[in-house]
Amino acid sequence: MKWRLTPPVVLFIQHKSKIIPPGNETGFGTSKTSAITNITDLKSSGLASKLKLPDEYKLMPETFYWLKKNEKFTNFKNIKELEKVFPEKADPIKDFVKENKITFKNPADVTKLILFCN
Repeated sequence: MKWRLTPPVVLFIQHKSKIIPPGNETGFGTSKTSAITNITDLKSSGLASKLKLPDEYKLMPETFYWLKKNEKFTNFKNIKELEKVFPEKADPIKDFVKENKITFKNPADVTKLILFCN
């Protein structure tokens, strides 16, 4: 008999960033508009290069959460979506989030929540 010592659900955390270019002044003088260009990678000769952004550009980090349950990956970004993965634990999840002041902006909080769900 084989024993699997893996939890029923495994959490994966994906970190990405968006580069926000400076905006152009509009006709009213104070507002700025900009278009977002996503850059996924920069490769040259099979190597990745470190980029230095000009000071007027901004970097906006994003965190994505993925669960692997029954060999299937599902992403989630809030409690409602997590409750769909664990419908039988919806009420205990709500209570745990409230009691422990869980925020999805903090990966450590989400990790605690998934440990609770397992």
